[in-house]
Amino acid sequence: MVIHCQQPFPEIENHKPDVTQLMANYTVNAQGKIKFMLNKSMGQNSIVLTEISYSHFPGNFYGIGPNTLSQNEENYIQNEILLAGSFLQQISKNIFFGPGLRIIDYEAQDKKTNGILAAENVLGSEGIRVLGLELQGIWDMRDSIFYPYKGWLLEIKTTLYSKIIGSESDFYRFDFNYSRFHEIFKQNIIAWQIMFTTTGGDVPFQLMPHLGGPHMMRGFYQGRFIDRHYLALQTEYRFPIYWRFKGNVFAGLGQVASEMRGISTDKFKIAYGAGLRFVLNEERNINLRADFALNSYPDEKNFMFYIIIKEAF
Repeated sequence: MVIHCQQPFPEIENHKPDVTQLMANYTVNAQGKIKFMLNKSMGQNSIVLTEISYSHFPGNFYGIGPNTLSQNEENYIQNEILLAGSFLQQISKNIFFGPGLRIIDYEAQDKKTNGILAAENVLGSEGIRVLGLELQGIWDMRDSIFYPYKGWLLEIKTTLYSKIIGSESDFYRFDFNYSRFHEIFKQNIIAWQIMFTTTGGDVPFQLMPHLGGPHMMRGFYQGRFIDRHYLALQTEYRFPIYWRFKGNVFAGLGQVASEMRGISTDKFKIAYGAGLRFVLNEERNINLRADFALNSYPDEKNFMFYIIIKEAF
């Protein structure tokens, strides 16, 4: 992973830097993925967000729903091409809003014979191309985009995929993400986050909300549970250790459901863990993080380990 930061308007207090990110993974089986992301200011009052990615990488599918079993795991190869861009205009201090376009092409290969995906009754299992129009709003009051000590980030995005504009399926997706940061005393931070996603229409399984992964609900395999609706919360305590080393402990609750009323606190899955940080860039507070995470689901492998640049949120 490569990150490049540049401050386009150093004379403006708390103006967020332009950030370019390049991420790549590759396996000995000639499988890999690459992603390019750009967040660039276009003048003092507007920003352009760009994302381009290609993936030919293994995936696991367990079925759809909050109670799928680990023994139903199916391995396959997911081909994905993604092109996305947004133009956001500042409408108030640190608040940006604007339209975007998202194009994604999916193809699932090497599916299990006689498996759920091979049965062709899961939308997206035979490949699908979707095109969506977005409206996105961002309210960013963090003092740092990489390792905030205080402030908050609110992101809201609605994407409408329609056959009228060339999509092969009609559906929508709404994403809500709010995170908050409190420095309770010097370099000791309490951070928390809430994420909510809801979808409607004929949603390909690849674009259903996914529970698990290196950012939210660490301790579950990414996409271990998928369905139409998703709610998750997590909190994290971050603290210094010595020199460039820092530590953290975290816990999360989350659930997916086919209907909104299916999301209830007594059905939440639990994930928790601890981690170690090494500061790679002291000026920007960019960290290499190693997280050890567990989950409490009885049917699930309950240990995951992540090594990634940047915080989970």
